[in-house]
Amino acid sequence: MNTNIDNPLCDELVIDTREIGTDFYEYTKNKKKYDSEGTVPILTIERADKVAIYTSRRNRLMLMQLSDSASKLLLWIIQSVEYGEDYIKFNTHNFIKETEMSVRTLTRAKRNLIDNKIIAKMEGKSSYYWINPTFLFKGSRVKKYPDNLSVYRSDSYVAMSDSKCTI
Repeated sequence: MNTNIDNPLCDELVIDTREIGTDFYEYTKNKKKYDSEGTVPILTIERADKVAIYTSRRNRLMLMQLSDSASKLLLWIIQSVEYGEDYIKFNTHNFIKETEMSVRTLTRAKRNLIDNKIIAKMEGKSSYYWINPTFLFKGSRVKKYPDNLSVYRSDSYVAMSDSKCTI
């Protein structure tokens, strides 16, 4: 594939960024260069909200099982989830208004997401749903679930989890 071709979908792309200080990784890679120039590389980060969708064969196969309405609901959830939260307060009125989906179709879409373990109904809270963080998360799963970490080592894999994530 020729990667020198410009992506035609980038014509209106503007990435809002912020400089947050020295890029120590880049500096240590090219220390002599930066020291001789008397400069330091600046770390620039993207400011836009983003949600991580974790990839695996299991997740890909599960996504292929979703109905069109469940896929649409999942995209709506991805756009609506709050930073650092593993649940969503589902606003049926807003969803139906934005998507023009019927209540009956929405109910089937929710059931499809529940059956595929992407969401789970929160006990005692009628409009709240857990979001499966093995599939998607907005924020740092490392900070949210410190008891669920596994440390990868190139010579061996050491699991360090007494997982409290039951979805």
